Amino acid sequence: MPNPQINHPSLSVPFVALAFGAAGDAAVPVTPASGLPMREAPYAAARALAANTVVTPGRAVMADCSVAGPAVLELADASQITLTLPAGLLILPLAVQRFLAAGTTAVFSAWVLD
Repeated sequence: MPNPQINHPSLSVPFVALAFGAAGDAAVPVTPASGLPMREAPYAAARALAANTVVTPGRAVMADCSVAGPAVLELADASQITLTLPAGLLILPLAVQRFLAAGTTAVFSAWVLD
């Protein structure tokens, strides 16, 4: 099957096409049927996250919550969000630098994941 023609939709859109394949083989265009082969990199390290202690943010934060409730998280840009954590283990894809004791009633242990 020949590769489909890639049409440029407008003058303000850059010319970009995605394809993949092994070295020396014909390129396979990325389509809804073929998709782009990828996988997420596993987390390689975990660092404890303690209340009111700033750490270098990672790729995500993992929390093991024994008592559900609100938790105030401070992100890498110093913005703060309050999330209601459910009981159990969860991974949030957030760059958290600390959680604040004030306003947090959830009981949990947390780790920054790299």
